[in-house]
Amino acid sequence: MCLHEELLNNLHDKHGHQGVRRTTDLARQRCYWPGMGADIENHCRSCQRCVLSKTVQPGVKTYQGTLLATQPMEILAIDFTLLEPATDGKENVLVMTDVFSKYTQAVPTKDQTALTVAKVLVDSWFNRLGVPKRIHSDQGRNFESALIRQVCQLYGIEKSRTTPYHPQGNGQCERFNRTLHDLLRSLPPEKKRVWPKYISQLVWAYNTSAHRSTGNTPYSLMFGVPPRVPADFLLGEGTTEDTTSSWDEWVQQHRERLQVARDLARNNLQQAADYRQQHHNQHARDAGFTEGQLVYLKNHQCKGCRKIQDVWSPVLYLVVRVPTESGGPYTITRADGTADVRRVHRAEMRAAHLEILPSAPMTPNPCLSSSNQDIPASDSGSSEDEEILGWRSKRRLPQNPDSTPQDIPQPFPNRTSSTPGAVNGDSIMLPGRQEALPSQREASAPRRTTRSTAGRNLNPHNLPRSTVTSNNAMGVVRAAAPWVPEMVNAHLFRPWL
Repeated sequence: MCLHEELLNNLHDKHGHQGVRRTTDLARQRCYWPGMGADIENHCRSCQRCVLSKTVQPGVKTYQGTLLATQPMEILAIDFTLLEPATDGKENVLVMTDVFSKYTQAVPTKDQTALTVAKVLVDSWFNRLGVPKRIHSDQGRNFESALIRQVCQLYGIEKSRTTPYHPQGNGQCERFNRTLHDLLRSLPPEKKRVWPKYISQLVWAYNTSAHRSTGNTPYSLMFGVPPRVPADFLLGEGTTEDTTSSWDEWVQQHRERLQVARDLARNNLQQAADYRQQHHNQHARDAGFTEGQLVYLKNHQCKGCRKIQDVWSPVLYLVVRVPTESGGPYTITRADGTADVRRVHRAEMRAAHLEILPSAPMTPNPCLSSSNQDIPASDSGSSEDEEILGWRSKRRLPQNPDSTPQDIPQPFPNRTSSTPGAVNGDSIMLPGRQEALPSQREASAPRRTTRSTAGRNLNPHNLPRSTVTSNNAMGVVRAAAPWVPEMVNAHLFRPWL
């Protein structure tokens, strides 16, 4: 290791792993070498401890994607929201929202099991409104269970999911959850303990109110007719007579009105999505990743307080596919190839600044024999995973205390052949060894002590013992006083009597 690398190791690794600016200030106060700023920046960026333990500043603001439908019952988004326990023990609400019309149903439940989800879907949506083409949810166990897959297979429904730890992928339900909380919060205090009795009325108020994105009410877009609320009867508008003369004429007018309303809603949804995406993406800060790049994922394994835990997991992943559209997920796999591919959001990833080396074929060492078990596998170079991927991280492997570097010449007093690693009898010659090692270890006899004081306690009462100072060639040391035979009778001494 050269001098400036050792200096950076002391000023950064052993000095609190501080940032580039502080490490540069510490170095400039003491020394200088050409290219010092670039060396310090590269050293700090490639420090694995810094990468795993620190967040990205400023935070990464990714590009926004959209989830759009072109007609009702095309995509049904579902999610759970947790509220205060009611008097009947219910505290969960399963929210089901049609992505196109925004028509929503909210059903209180006592738990969030897969059986409960299946029953609510069939009873409260399929049997009343029909079967959707696709169900979209997060990756909760209740939504990804075998029971839900069987229900989707039985009804011919496509199942989609968000990326892990990214609830923004189900933004329709998440946004309605906030609206539902506001509606329930408006209840009088005496009714909040029995909120399951009033949740259907509040959801009806939402479905019969115009939505900003569509410009129409969710009820009208779902059923094709305007909703009739008590205010219409109060104003005398609830008893309007139909002017159509036949069923065919009524069906034709109804179809035309419904087609106009849905076309208008479709255009409004697209314009609203474009506006949100443009407003969000103009402030995005994301360079993205490329195929074959090594990345870390966020550490979500720690439970409870996580203020001093690592932000990123040390497991390396390899990017195998980049998104084709703005805001899409990345497809990654473990760098060692021990896991299947998975899709994650950009916010869950961070680049791993490692030294990329070209892969080279491994050549066997002629000095090693298959029967030799003295040298560990870590001393032969990089690990198997590193050889497969063709990269090596900037970390030191543990050294074997019995081995010596191979680039230092060592004498071979027992060597009888000019070929390295030649086998002579029962011994194997290894470079860097002072003597031959036996190929088969003999069982050594148990050790027996030869001390004359074996099994005798020289200080049974833990009395203070004197020390003497002795000088030798290695310096001044403190040695214990030699044993004196008279100390055997020290147990007769009773200073407290």
